Amino acid sequence: MKKAKLISLLLIIVIIGAYSLNATMDEDGVLLVPVVDDTPIIDGELDNVWKCVTATRMDSVEGGGIAVSTNNYDDHYSKFRVMYDEDYFYVFVEVVDDQLDVTAADPWNKDCIEIFFDGGNEKTFEGYDDNDVQWRWVLGQDNEDDPSGGNYAWDTTDVGFNFEIGIPVDSLEALDLALEEYHEFGFEISNNDGDDGERKEVKHWWTADGNTWQYAHLFGTGLLLSEDDREVEEFLDIQYTEDGDDIVIDGIMSEDEPWFEEGVATLSPNEVEGGMARDTLLDTDGDKDYIFKLLWDEDYLYFFYESYDDQLDVTAADPWNKDCIELFFDGGNEKTFEGYDDNDVQWRWVLGDNIDTDPSGGNFAWDTTDVGFNFEMKI
Repeated sequence: MKKAKLISLLLIIVIIGAYSLNATMDEDGVLLVPVVDDTPIIDGELDNVWKCVTATRMDSVEGGGIAVSTNNYDDHYSKFRVMYDEDYFYVFVEVVDDQLDVTAADPWNKDCIEIFFDGGNEKTFEGYDDNDVQWRWVLGQDNEDDPSGGNYAWDTTDVGFNFEIGIPVDSLEALDLALEEYHEFGFEISNNDGDDGERKEVKHWWTADGNTWQYAHLFGTGLLLSEDDREVEEFLDIQYTEDGDDIVIDGIMSEDEPWFEEGVATLSPNEVEGGMARDTLLDTDGDKDYIFKLLWDEDYLYFFYESYDDQLDVTAADPWNKDCIELFFDGGNEKTFEGYDDNDVQWRWVLGDNIDTDPSGGNFAWDTTDVGFNFEMKI
């Protein structure tokens, strides 16, 4: 299997040997939905503003529990992003699927996206109440048939398809869901994979229970953030922390550290170096994935990286071909075409490097996990 570099917006950050794990969620698993300043174009293409929103994996396989799917990566892999403004709730879904199929008799067995809301977050056990809803969009479905009354688009990609939608405030207010800061609501999203006219697999964000179509207590919870918490724009906003002294550089993201403060952006990879298709590089969705977080105060820039990587490997002859992390800075943001100037730098850390080899002169730590590894540092 080939290895690749995954490139994210920023500095730039490049992670080698690693492809969002935990979403923008708090310690209780509440999905934190940021407010957006730059409205996306609803065309199924990943705008720059979407690249500054966390991509959240759908890892709960219906009927099978919360685990990395055993299917090949190119067979079925799903992740989503959410944000809002005063007029719309936006959702962007990326699906890897090697067989696009809408031939099943029932729409829920076709390739489709389903979104669930419980506007009042009551999560009743007796069935849906008046502010609960399940909406479904079948791949290729015409925009005029939108059950939410919104505007959506499909885009067929080299590895599957994208789905983008703006759900209007009027449709959500009918569910008692006001697009206002700190409104808490029930939420779930799922993606069915149909192959050969039959359902093959359903992936959810929150639950592995297939009864979300009738019971709202199975939904997760979403929270609309304020502009002060985090406002998404077409550049990476790095949050200031007053609690940098509470960060212990040990490769472990503890709940009492400011990594879990509301508004701390959790970001994920958007590009593959060289433009290679991910399904040609990855065997399963546990092969390569990652998120990262950034904070700053007057003394340090703090960085935390968390990966899926099913084969930790530092045996290559050249350090840049080993499992490693690279950070790139352009201090003045000039972005010169002639090569690096005096305020440009590339730093690399190879998995397992010790503190004495830190090229930035900072402090860092590795932690090997059940699914890969973590890297934490302050510069």
